[in-house]
Amino acid sequence: MTDEWIASDFSGNFNGNNHTITVSKFGTATRGGIFGKMSGTVENLNVTTSNTTFGDFSYFGIISGNCSGNIKNCKVSGKISVNENKKEMYYGGIAGVCSGKITNCSSDVQLNATLWTYSSSIAGSGRAIMHYGG
Repeated sequence: MTDEWIASDFSGNFNGNNHTITVSKFGTATRGGIFGKMSGTVENLNVTTSNTTFGDFSYFGIISGNCSGNIKNCKVSGKISVNENKKEMYYGGIAGVCSGKITNCSSDVQLNATLWTYSSSIAGSGRAIMHYGG
């Protein structure tokens, strides 16, 4: 995909049949990735991204920003750079946050992050917190 990809929420079953999706740029939303917020199952999918840089996500993972379903037999690779000033952020190679299950997956993602002190009229200001993982 050479155009900007903006994630939408997804529930159901998605079988990628071991195809590879290459994303050149993820568009900004609260939750980002191939799917923003997902339930159900995503399986047999490979996703690669080059030098994706962003700063507007609270949740970001290449497959899903926020997963409450199952991610199975998936591979992600690439480089993600974060430059953000939010109070709290969740970033990962496969999923930003997952209360479901991730099984038989691999992540070869380089994550670079620049954190700033956040400033918000609602949350006040202070040091940003980042949760990150593969």
